[in-house]
Amino acid sequence: MIDSDLRIGEFIYDKATLAKSQIGTTVGSNWPQFSTFQETLTFVGSFGGQITPTWKLTRLTADTSGDLFSATRTTTGEILITLGPLATDNDGNLLPKLGDLSFAQHIAGLTGGSVASQVRSQAR
Repeated sequence: MIDSDLRIGEFIYDKATLAKSQIGTTVGSNWPQFSTFQETLTFVGSFGGQITPTWKLTRLTADTSGDLFSATRTTTGEILITLGPLATDNDGNLLPKLGDLSFAQHIAGLTGGSVASQVRSQAR
């Protein structure tokens, strides 16, 4: 039923290659210019159906050009992907979570997406 390719794998590969190669490094800086990457993917699902019976009675013929019952539903989903440096503990060991700056960017993306979603829902 899904007729799409969100290309998540390509996004991760491209951004990881860019961060590792340090192509975006500014002259005189030891830190890469780009350390956190973020992508928001939106997908829409739409479903619908109709019921149109045809009736013919002895003295009455019903209009069959319109639907007796019709229903549609559209749902929108979003995926927020944030890639960045991992957090470390006091001994320098990597932790399975984003570092502070990447985490702050992820939270900002979530908040912005939530506000935009609410604004869109009020405009309908």
